Amino acid sequence: MKMALKSRAIVVLQHASLYVNRRPRLRRVVVALVNRFPGMKTRLMRLVMGASASFAQRTRPPDIPAELSQLTPRAHRIYADLKSAIEQQKGQR
Repeated sequence: MKMALKSRAIVVLQHASLYVNRRPRLRRVVVALVNRFPGMKTRLMRLVMGASASFAQRTRPPDIPAELSQLTPRAHRIYADLKSAIEQQKGQR
C-alpha cells in the first residue's frame, strides 16, 4: 500500500513538473519558491528526475544507445531516422 501511494505521488509530481515546465511564468514562480527550501528542492528533483530516468529507460527503443537515454521520445525518433538515413546513404555508395 505504501509503495502504491509513493508511486502514485511520483506520477503526480511528474505531471505537475511537465505542466509547470511548459509555462515559463509559472516555472519562474515555482523555481523561486522551491529555491527557498533547498532540502525540499533536492528531494523533489531526485523524485522527478529519478522517475523520468526510469521512464526513459523503460520506453527507450532498443536501437538507441544507453548514453542517449536522456533524450525525449521525439528525439529518439529523430535519432533513429537520422541513423537510418545515414545507413541508406552508405548503402548507395
